[in-house]
Amino acid sequence: MFHQLHISYHSFVNSSSSEYNTDLEKFVMKEISSNLIKELKSYTGSNAMDLLTKSLRASELKFQRRRIINRISREAALAYPLKIDEHQLILTKPVNNLSIGYMLNPTMLCDEKEIFLLILIKSNVNHHRLRYVIRNTWAKEAYSVFESVRVAFLIGNSLEEGISMWIENFNFGDIIQGDFVDAYKNNTYKTIMAYRWVVEYCSNARFVFFIDDDMFVNVKLTKTFLNSVDKKTESNLFSGAVVTAGRPARETNNPWFVNKKDYPYKVYPEYLSGCAMFVSQSVIRRFNVLFPYVKYFPFDDVYLGIIANKLGIPLHNNKYLVNANINNVSALNSMIANHGFKNESYLLNTYGDFSVGDMLM
Repeated sequence: MFHQLHISYHSFVNSSSSEYNTDLEKFVMKEISSNLIKELKSYTGSNAMDLLTKSLRASELKFQRRRIINRISREAALAYPLKIDEHQLILTKPVNNLSIGYMLNPTMLCDEKEIFLLILIKSNVNHHRLRYVIRNTWAKEAYSVFESVRVAFLIGNSLEEGISMWIENFNFGDIIQGDFVDAYKNNTYKTIMAYRWVVEYCSNARFVFFIDDDMFVNVKLTKTFLNSVDKKTESNLFSGAVVTAGRPARETNNPWFVNKKDYPYKVYPEYLSGCAMFVSQSVIRRFNVLFPYVKYFPFDDVYLGIIANKLGIPLHNNKYLVNANINNVSALNSMIANHGFKNESYLLNTYGDFSVGDMLM
């Protein structure tokens, strides 16, 4: 695997045009083979900034020669998000060369002509028991409530879980497993894999419901919401609990720590909480096109928010999706999804109480 160069422009924005070249050459001489240095020496000003704002593999550093010397202001360099013209992407060099392979791939899952809803559950590779309970509670109910629905679990790789995952998928046929390590900071890989999988193997799904495995789902309310979506809304459907004015954590001991070199801005763009969101097929396709052209970010919900901002896709704040722990079973009647069900016994018991209450209503 080639060494990935993550080159930040943050430390260069106050430099003069000539300083861009000097500092850049020092860095590149340490990282890439000497036969590329001659090409790099002809670059100044904006050309250097073009390179600095990308993450490139050393083997792919190819440039078109231009003679642009004008200095870039700090404001222009830090302007965010950058405007992206989707129609010109074919002419733009990707900054993410993500090659995610499938360890397990249920390619026939969406073999019906039309699927109304695809539910993709982000799950930890070792959550076998929790997945079993989900299959026998709200996911099972989904197959009876919706005329056409499919459910699958999104997981990463683990050396310890290889055989057990093969057996689980053999029994249920609902595991989409990527060849990346299953870890929290790899959730963006999991999300990119999911979007790509939908485009490749489930393009006949009208809606996709992305949800974490520790969520309780009210299936009937899910159907009510989706039936209320008109065609105009569906074309841009990106719906969930909107997070505003989110800030990157700068404390190194914080699990959500973000280095200023990776994200120099004080505030994230608005984004949907990653625990639960509805996305239409058309929006998934647009996101999938842009993934290679937007710098990788470890937190998938923020990353999707960045891309939505670039695409001009509005965020629909869904009041029925709650990223909070609600212990009141009756309150679940007014929520599509609720957070805090990591314990499989708790999920099983809550679903039992909820189902009984639902029958009595």
